[in-house]
Amino acid sequence: MRVSPLSALVSLIAAAQLGCYNTYTVSMEELKKVQESDGATFKSIETEGGRQVAITENSRVGVTTTDGAYYPISPFNFTLSELQLVAPDEDLLLARPQIQQASIKLIDPTMTTALVGGVAAALIGGLVYIMRNPSKCDPAQNPFCAPQ
Repeated sequence: MRVSPLSALVSLIAAAQLGCYNTYTVSMEELKKVQESDGATFKSIETEGGRQVAITENSRVGVTTTDGAYYPISPFNFTLSELQLVAPDEDLLLARPQIQQASIKLIDPTMTTALVGGVAAALIGGLVYIMRNPSKCDPAQNPFCAPQ
């Protein structure tokens, strides 16, 4: 079975995309801090691992229900009470006992830089390979070949 370089590159990019985010689990009490911005552009909360992370409008916040479904919610635009979670941007209403855990996904700058650099290096390497190894073209076998 022959694998084309393009499909290998696309597969590598797809696999690396999973590594561009660090996912942190947070308690419901910490998630409550993210429900209103109070005019601030970010909130600092503590993960269950004890790490301080800054949440901005571009952070990926979400909850996982007891049946394993993941629901993204907009930071600073949801309400979490003792009874329910209401996220109007996503038309989401969940009972609090349905929520198993809350998570925050933040971009990992190191992995993102490595991904962009790796893709750029692969493209440059592919172009250099193509330029240094031109294909052999036989006009007798391929009418679209230009004689050399």
